[in-house]
Amino acid sequence: MQSQLQTPRLILRQFSYTDFDALFTLTRQSEISDILPDWRMTPEQMQSYLKYWVTQGYPDFDPANPARLYAICLGEQLIGWVGVWPKEGLDSPFPEVAYALSRDHRRQGYASEAVKAACAEIFSHCPTLPAVVAIVKSWNTSSQGVVINAGFLPRGTATLEDDGEFDLFILPRPKLAKVAAVTLRPAVESEADLLAHIQKQAFLEHYQRWGAWNLADSDAAGSAGHDSPHLLRYLIRTAHYFVIEIAGVVAGGICVEGPYANKAYVSWFFVDPAFGRQGIGRQALALIENHFPAVDCWNLGTSARSEDNARFYLSCGYQETGADDAFRYFTRIVRETVAPANHFSGQSLDKPCWSDSFFAQAQFYNCGLPNFRLASSTMTDAHFHNVNVSGLCVGDARLARLELCHSSWGGAYLHDLGRGWHGDNDPVRMERVDLREAQIEDCDLRDAHIQGGQLDGLMINGVAYADLLAAWEKQTSTPIGD
Repeated sequence: MQSQLQTPRLILRQFSYTDFDALFTLTRQSEISDILPDWRMTPEQMQSYLKYWVTQGYPDFDPANPARLYAICLGEQLIGWVGVWPKEGLDSPFPEVAYALSRDHRRQGYASEAVKAACAEIFSHCPTLPAVVAIVKSWNTSSQGVVINAGFLPRGTATLEDDGEFDLFILPRPKLAKVAAVTLRPAVESEADLLAHIQKQAFLEHYQRWGAWNLADSDAAGSAGHDSPHLLRYLIRTAHYFVIEIAGVVAGGICVEGPYANKAYVSWFFVDPAFGRQGIGRQALALIENHFPAVDCWNLGTSARSEDNARFYLSCGYQETGADDAFRYFTRIVRETVAPANHFSGQSLDKPCWSDSFFAQAQFYNCGLPNFRLASSTMTDAHFHNVNVSGLCVGDARLARLELCHSSWGGAYLHDLGRGWHGDNDPVRMERVDLREAQIEDCDLRDAHIQGGQLDGLMINGVAYADLLAAWEKQTSTPIGD
């Protein structure tokens, strides 16, 4: 390891005993000690700390367990420090970068400059180190700006037993996928926020290059629900959702719906733009095929506007099979087979009607079902996903545990619904539902709760909710929120 690094404006060097007075004074600045209380050392502790680095820390550098501390200097003046080392109590296999800067030299980019240089030096001497992490309190926006400007990527949160929750950031090794293998693992629901964030970044990159993902639906940067963690939790529960990782660093996600008989569908496939052009997407598709060896036919759809995506899928062995105003559709035939007897694909049925039927664990995927009729039949635990059932009418039915989610329901009409049949007494729940201009008439709302949400213009029996609230606050002298 070099004892001194040079950046465009700074010198990063090893500490020495002669730095005692300047470092001790620096750690007494409240802007530093309030955030980093461990640095509020006694003179004896400071002397011992410097002795450790001079006699052990610098001479005994271990690439397999890296730890390094640099003094940040502006000319001869000590203005801060930056260090990389394992963080006790942090659930991460990667070392943490820590930094502090004098109050007199902030907001000039010095901290980001020092962090970038220190991390680059660590990577150059630790050939197997995949990444460095940083943890910052959510309220500390200036410190978050330091790591973001240094190239770190947001990666959710981390919790320390004594210090609470922090925002977690990661700096992957440059061209990480060139030196480490791409792997897949099943996602868990707690990762939905992180995956939604990464997916949003991928759609924003597409938007900057090609415009809106689906002009037939909206002019938004991504497809419907692309930035909704709730949708991702639903997919993680109901489909095969995988995290794309490289040496433990999250790089993207890929969802497989099916297999249905011998067919499967790739959906919600994205790679963080920060990992672009490293062959990650190609490797992820190959790993998915290996994970489902019985699948004979793979299908997917991508934005009709993206020539990049089309070229990519063609290069991966897919063939374009169709297009519309919104999407281009691709298929990859692994082998020619005949679908099982109970699998129906590519059917066009005019006014289909089933009656007195039993559908055990029925699955309808990617189907248009206009004028669909089902009478006197059982579909317990059936799953409808990615289907067009506009005009669907369900009546004289048992709908216990019914879940309607991540759908567009403009014009829907819910009426004459009750509880108690067959012992189905659990209360119903609605969350994140668009009820603007909804008409709720002659309904039993005893003990119902409305919590949060947008209530502007809400009318209850012809009386404005705002007026009812004002009257209640006047009577109780307790403003909402106090």
